[in-house]
Amino acid sequence: MSPADLRRAMEATLHRYHLLGSHPVVEPRATFTIDPDRPGVWDANHVRSARAAIPEEIDELLDRIEELYGATDHRRIVADLDTPDTLEARLALDGWQLDTTLQHLLTGDLPEPGPTTAGLTLRPVASDEDWADLVAVTRLDHLEEAEKQGREPWPEALTEQMVGHRRLKAPEMQPWLASIDGEAVGMFSSMPGDNGFGLVEDLFVDPSARGKGVALALIARATADSRERGAGPVIIGSLPNDWPKRLYARLGFRPMFLERHWDRAVAPIDGIHR
Repeated sequence: MSPADLRRAMEATLHRYHLLGSHPVVEPRATFTIDPDRPGVWDANHVRSARAAIPEEIDELLDRIEELYGATDHRRIVADLDTPDTLEARLALDGWQLDTTLQHLLTGDLPEPGPTTAGLTLRPVASDEDWADLVAVTRLDHLEEAEKQGREPWPEALTEQMVGHRRLKAPEMQPWLASIDGEAVGMFSSMPGDNGFGLVEDLFVDPSARGKGVALALIARATADSRERGAGPVIIGSLPNDWPKRLYARLGFRPMFLERHWDRAVAPIDGIHR
């Protein structure tokens, strides 16, 4: 497989992941992912497969975005290998902000996991009680993220909406919970994709449980689940300026490309920007 074909295969799995749980509008110049019940969730409301190239097409695409996402507090376009340079240049000119996600790929086996703390258990999220625990762990993730970024935390209602959207992706995207002595302390998710490329996503461990093998146990279980359901290579994403990228590299996930997304905040919903 050529480097370009490999990247397109990875992008296809990422595209499928974001379509799960959404009400997609597929048009010749773009695919629009929409969750009308959760307009504040950026991952659930954004543009993919943008193909507008000449000025007239770009104008039409931007007008269509305003038409479809008028109820949201943001605009987001995720670029891929086939997104025209002219479109990204126009977004830069118009003041959209560029951000990136580092996408890694595991083609071999993970190292043998080391010892874990006593009382550690992993379970798939299935029951209403499991989903409530997932909300609680996700909230810890959001609180830590806000502290790192020096901003106010997102409202609890937005945390609940984000997990609610994730629930729409199940069971193809299977969340996992890690618990120590019955208390949920970590989460991760896995899916096989539909083209042989799997995806693992949303790793978090409560700071009080770090250094106890929880993250490695979650990565091993989620990767195994993705492969048991038909995946070979497995994708994981990281922030380019955060430490997990080093952990993934040590485990054999190779950095493959920077996924670009262009964002523009607009009038906030209920006075709150994500």
